[in-house]
This record gives sequence, structure tokens and C-alpha cells, in this order.
Amino acid sequence: MAAEAITDDFDTQPYEDKGYIMPTMVNGMVCGLTPLVFTWGVCTGIDETGYRNRFCFETLLDAISFLTEWDGLAAPTVGEDGCVALRVQYPEDFQQITR
Repeated sequence: MAAEAITDDFDTQPYEDKGYIMPTMVNGMVCGLTPLVFTWGVCTGIDETGYRNRFCFETLLDAISFLTEWDGLAAPTVGEDGCVALRVQYPEDFQQITR
């Protein structure tokens, strides 16, 4: 399931007012684009305090393409389809494996 069409019950204005471009609902999460210094970010899990994750793409076209085709289930792979970096927030119960 790719990005859901924006419907009458999804008000994009509050997200646009915060500077997000193309606010979209994906798998129950508000997502949107944001310009960065050298890349374009696809922000996911946007709420009143900010966003949960950000995927960075080389070009606006790469970011738009990802956002419109993303199912909301897996992060992109760095080095593929223009993705250059990930900023992912781990759940509170995440336990890092050390060796």
C-alpha cells in the first residue's frame, strides 16, 4: 500500500504551516518532505512535537518518488534510489547488541 490519497478528513494545513511539503498519510503515519542543507528529507511519524524518523535523499525527485511509493513498513537502503542517510528513532525497549 503506497501513500494514501489526501482525503477531506486529513487536514494538511497544520503540517504545511510547520514547513512540511506534500504532507501525506502513509500506513497511519503523517509524513512529509523537508528541505535540508544538502539533501531532501522524508520525515515520518510527524506530530505536534516534530517527527520520529527521517530518510535523506540526494534530490527532491528522489524524495518525492520514495514518499509516493512507500508502504510505511521498511526503511530505505542507504545507497539505493538516491537515499544517502537515515535518522531513525529506536523504540524505548530497544536493546543494542554489544560484543
